[in-house]
Amino acid sequence: DNPNSILNFYKAMIQLKKSDDVYTYGKFDLVDTNNEQVFAYTRTLDDKQILIVGNLTDQITSLNMPDYMSNHSNHILLHNYKDRAINMNALRPFEAFVLELSLFSILCFSNNADVSPFCAFTILYSLTTATSLKVSMLSNG
Repeated sequence: DNPNSILNFYKAMIQLKKSDDVYTYGKFDLVDTNNEQVFAYTRTLDDKQILIVGNLTDQITSLNMPDYMSNHSNHILLHNYKDRAINMNALRPFEAFVLELSLFSILCFSNNADVSPFCAFTILYSLTTATSLKVSMLSNG
């Protein structure tokens, strides 16, 4: 049983999809719609946004997307390369991954957010439950 097999990757994908409503009920938005080499989209539900990316070719290619999506604090949920290194400017052949975009990135850098550029957000995870999220906004505006 090879942990790096395609079968085990598909099992992990199915388990991930079943783990959260965002994958089924989240709003679907294509990313880099004119890119014929990469299929990328987000799913957004409540305060959670997921980015799903797949390089459809056997060539190194790039993904054009808003800066907030490539923030280093995004959490890799699934990746088909063992080293799990992601470079949006050099997606490897047939590379596929799922990222949970950080709430800080979404709120501070998204063009869809109406947020003062002078604000800072502190994300505090509740100690009582793993799914509770409290956001404290500190503004010097």
